[in-house]
Amino acid sequence: MSLLIPWPTTNPYLAFESYTLKLSRHTTLMQSPFTGKRQSMAQPFALWGFSGKFAKLDLQNAASLRSFLAQLSGQANKFKLPIPDAQYPQSGYTGVTGFVNGANQTGTSLVTNGWIASSLILNDGDYFTVNDELKKCIGYAMSDGGGACTINFVPPIKYSPADTLQLFIGNPRNLLTNSNSFAMSSWGKTNATIAGGNVFTRTATGNCYMYESLPQNTAYNFPHTFSISMKQGTLTGAINIVIQDANGGNFQSFACNPNNSSYTRYSITGSLPTGAPLPMQVGINPQNMSGSAGDTLFLSNAQLETGAGGKSYGRTTTGDGQPYCVMFSTNDDAASWDLSPPIVYDVKLDAMESFE
Repeated sequence: MSLLIPWPTTNPYLAFESYTLKLSRHTTLMQSPFTGKRQSMAQPFALWGFSGKFAKLDLQNAASLRSFLAQLSGQANKFKLPIPDAQYPQSGYTGVTGFVNGANQTGTSLVTNGWIASSLILNDGDYFTVNDELKKCIGYAMSDGGGACTINFVPPIKYSPADTLQLFIGNPRNLLTNSNSFAMSSWGKTNATIAGGNVFTRTATGNCYMYESLPQNTAYNFPHTFSISMKQGTLTGAINIVIQDANGGNFQSFACNPNNSSYTRYSITGSLPTGAPLPMQVGINPQNMSGSAGDTLFLSNAQLETGAGGKSYGRTTTGDGQPYCVMFSTNDDAASWDLSPPIVYDVKLDAMESFE
């Protein structure tokens, strides 16, 4: 029996430079040599195949990857591969995650419930995992008024999932710990406090600001987008919305001027360079340092997303976990390295879905 080796999720440097995810099927085809007519029959057997090239790593940052590949023992052991670019469903759903509704389900559709009522759960083509099996949604999965949803997908179920088993559709889209509760301690404040849950209030003349740290480390040179809605109070002047490293370095900002009649949304996209102190921080930093204690600014709906952003605001959720596929390496030499100076780890991972 093969061992399940943990994927090195705590390594912030681990990312794929390129990858291919393919569903391998077996189809029986017969074609007449006289008429050209053909008959085909798709066999239910289908396995996911993966080929990916890791981003190059130096000696220190490759430690957990070296350990992971060595523990695979070539093709002997298996692992859960987080599907790249499937951190959250493209449907934008951020509510509670549903679960299997009824035992002994097979085929290419699954009856589920427990979702937010009358919501788009999955877009056509979204990935999800159930019972350790990776599936791709076919069509749009909508919940009804009672939170029930039937999901159509490929490939077919291999092992019938247990009743009430939860699905995996994605991590929280909004990566902030508290996205609309600015008084919480996760938001660090200097010369400022929060009144009424969302009113940024200066407490002293001079520089004042508010930051929240990303609750998990991030990959270097990978874009994140921070956005927040603001309305001017008595605090005047431009407001910087900021992305920076844990020590306040690699500072990236966008200056905006909130109006005093309605909330306006502002955003900035940036990344941290290799070697920057982690974790990433985001926040606001008013440019006006000569104001008085008691000056106010109204805040709402902060959001931090991976990539270029642009998605509608979603409250912070606990998330159910990124869709994954249980796989094994098809290379016996996946743990081999080119150690020619300078030592740079340049590794490719070829894998196939494990079906035991």
